[in-house]
Amino acid sequence: MTAQRPYLLPITAHSDRAGKMMAEKVVNYLEADPEIAIADAAYTLSTRRTMHEMRSFALGATVEQLKKSIETPPAGVEWTQRSTTPPRLGFVFTGQGAQWFAMGRQLLEQSPLFKQSLERCDKTLQALPDLPDWSVITELLRSKEETRLSETRFSQPLCTALQLALVDLLAQWDITPSAVVGHSSGEMAAAYAAGILSFENAIVAAYYRGLYMGSGVQNADSVPGAMMAVGMTENEVAAELEPYVGRITVAAMNSPSSFTVSGDADAVEELRAKLTERKVFARKLQVTQGIWYRY
Repeated sequence: MTAQRPYLLPITAHSDRAGKMMAEKVVNYLEADPEIAIADAAYTLSTRRTMHEMRSFALGATVEQLKKSIETPPAGVEWTQRSTTPPRLGFVFTGQGAQWFAMGRQLLEQSPLFKQSLERCDKTLQALPDLPDWSVITELLRSKEETRLSETRFSQPLCTALQLALVDLLAQWDITPSAVVGHSSGEMAAAYAAGILSFENAIVAAYYRGLYMGSGVQNADSVPGAMMAVGMTENEVAAELEPYVGRITVAAMNSPSSFTVSGDADAVEELRAKLTERKVFARKLQVTQGIWYRY
């Protein structure tokens, strides 16, 4: 599967003019040998040549893709001067509700390191006394019809596993955060990126969080629940929820104009329909119908 992965060919020079000449040489080299091993060319240009101040790159999985990358836009590759100070990056880690059945699939199929991190998650979970009867990689490769990512016991650890693998992959490229923030299951991945939790502790915490959050028991005092993201301000949300006192409440403030609400499934659906009719953003989160207790 990794044979068709794209590779990045760095192109560097002392000046813009020299860079254009270098880009032409790379194109001529690629045209001279269409059967060239792109991985070897990427390795050589990345590690065996001096990285000069003016930099650009070509990206592709085939010779034709690389040539097109160099020759477009119309003026050819674009050049950037190397920054003297590394950029400060903040990593934001998401929680359950943002998952998609094919998330991370291209990296899983094309990046050996990314796959190894997910295999490390499986190895850690299979060593637990109450180990799961499923595999991280198997679940992430399920089709849209077969996916179980809407179930909390899967979405919580799988969202975390993907983000742990991303942290490791970016670190391999020497991309690390200056600050991190996480929400819900993303908190474990954020703690790992910050060096607070180990890789193993982060995935184990996410597994048990999903296991016990998804094991609610129905009884006479409980009703089906749901969660929904809405694009409104705090005052607007408060006004919209007045008719639903005891049935819907604010679950999280994501930003000054974005909130998550939760409550009775039928009430949440009714509110969603009203907001959608008025062209107000309202999207139910992909979570298993939970348990909502009234007191």
